[in-house]
Amino acid sequence: MILLDILLDTIAQSGQTSPIAPIVSDIANWITIIAFPLTILGLLLTYFQSRKSKSAAEAAKESAQQTSAKMESFQSIANLSKNIEILKTSPKLLADEHWWEVAACLRDARDQLIALIAKEGEHGQIRELKDLKNKVNIDIRNLRHKSYDDTIELHIDEIFDRIEEISEIFVVKQTELKNM
Repeated sequence: MILLDILLDTIAQSGQTSPIAPIVSDIANWITIIAFPLTILGLLLTYFQSRKSKSAAEAAKESAQQTSAKMESFQSIANLSKNIEILKTSPKLLADEHWWEVAACLRDARDQLIALIAKEGEHGQIRELKDLKNKVNIDIRNLRHKSYDDTIELHIDEIFDRIEEISEIFVVKQTELKNM
């Protein structure tokens, strides 16, 4: 089209009238008439392709989020399993008066409780988990002090009960995650 305009402009500037000028003008008009609907069609195709791309991107994002959630769930299951096994050794360590080791086991369990509290948000058994975490913090402190000072009195039965309670919570949570 531009070439036709250049040709017509060159002829017009020279002051000559060309016999092909009307033909060139007609061809330019027909090209314009044909190009307009093709342009509209191209715009429509571009619009629909962009909608397809958007929906494909949204599907990919959703899939990535689901995969991330599953990976997080698997990681939580693995952490719970590890802490359950650690807690199984705690009663024997407690009975053998390995205070520092029991404190380390309870510290790991406390960290897992904190992770559960963070995931529970404002629903679920959040209050009970926070209370249990606070009691475990006190137990950890007392066990560490006991490892240095034999005069400190421990409530060993309460510590046994807390270990059992934490283990039960972890087993229940692990089962919930496996069933998701």
